[in-house]
Amino acid sequence: MVTFSLSDFSGYLVKKGGGRSPFGRKNWKKRWFCLQGTNLTYKKSFKSKKVLGSIELPAVTSLSTCDSDEHRFEIVTPGRTYVIHARDTAMKRAWMCKLRTLTTGSAT
Repeated sequence: MVTFSLSDFSGYLVKKGGGRSPFGRKNWKKRWFCLQGTNLTYKKSFKSKKVLGSIELPAVTSLSTCDSDEHRFEIVTPGRTYVIHARDTAMKRAWMCKLRTLTTGSAT
């Protein structure tokens, strides 16, 4: 489910973990992403109160798609590359379009 409005864009995406466990595992986790202004946050679910992470879009250096997986895209910041998987191509395009609009001038 993706919700559209002028100030908010949200929905479930699957994010590859950062691999901070002792074993360096990078598991895929379903997360609720919410775009508010130029801040993209994610949490465990729509109902969760706790924000697990945040991406400041002005800090994004690159947005890219993955040729080997039509539903995957990457958000690159100076500190981390976020690997994201959308449910389908339409959802990926919607997120990429919105993110590109908000990172114009900072990301390529």
